[in-house]
Parts: sequence; C-alpha cells; structure tokens
Amino acid sequence: MVIFGLFLEKAITAQAPIELPLWPNGIPNNPVKYEKEKIRTEPVLKSPLSQKSAIIRQVYEPTYTLYTLDKDTANGVAIVLCPGGGFKELWIDRAGTDFAIWLASKGFTAMVLTYYSNTPGFTLERDVFNGEVYADAKQAIHMLRIRAHEFGIDKNKVGSSGFSSGVPYRFLLL
Repeated sequence: MVIFGLFLEKAITAQAPIELPLWPNGIPNNPVKYEKEKIRTEPVLKSPLSQKSAIIRQVYEPTYTLYTLDKDTANGVAIVLCPGGGFKELWIDRAGTDFAIWLASKGFTAMVLTYYSNTPGFTLERDVFNGEVYADAKQAIHMLRIRAHEFGIDKNKVGSSGFSSGVPYRFLLL
C-alpha cells in the first residue's frame, strides 16, 4: 500500500503503481524499430507530487503505469493519461505521473500511457504516426475495460486525457 495525496486535502490509500506492457502479445505490424528508449531528467520543480521529472524518447514498446485504489475508496471511474512532449518525447512525470497521483487522491483510477514518440531520425508520416498512437490509446482503454472488475472500475466509465501533443487527447470517444 502507498499513500497518495500527502499534500492534498486528504490521504488516500492505493496499490503501488505497476508498469505493464500495453501489448502483452506483441504489437501487430510494429513499424517502430528503435533499439532502446532514452530517458533524461529535468530539474524537479518544488511542487510535483511525484518529485520526479523523467522525459522519455524513442518508445518502441508502449507500456502503461496503473494507479489503482482500494475498492472502498475508488469511485469506479478510470482515466488514461497521455503525456505530451512536442510529438518527439513524453514528459511522463510532469504530464502523467503527477496528474495520476492527483486523480487518485480524488478517487479515480489512472493509467499513464507511455506511447510512441516520433523522435527525429524516426520519420513516420504524420498520418501513419497518428494511427499508431491512436492504436495505443485504443488499446489502453481496452485494457482497462477488460480488467475493469479486477481494478474496481465501471467499464463504461473509462475516458482519456492528454497534454499538449499528447495525441490521444483528440480521441476521447473511443
């Protein structure tokens, strides 16, 4: 168990966040051929709830990090968070983890999506790139819906949110 919301109105108990593969059976026709993800950090601001500031590039195997609540504190609603980063990187903590912690403090289950980024040197046409990211967003919502009972959420109360170039924010009604 972990405590979320130490700096918020009240503390909420939750399960420790877990990172899982978005495509557990592999990605169909994966066009991404990066060898390794690149992670850098920025100075941590005074206010982030996570006290982290990771930025990820060259995502080749999309994952998700799930912030689930104890069933007695969950409100049954889940949100997929799609961090932005100029279409070339993902500000995973500032535009994902911190928001997930805040949402959990309000009773929501949150999923931070680590999806494809179109890093310089990897040039997919915009329509192809958007299609791949859209597939990741759809898969994230699908993963929440098929495991809804396990996570204590209503499969009909799953949505998404994105920041800046968090492309999936354009596809709220999947």
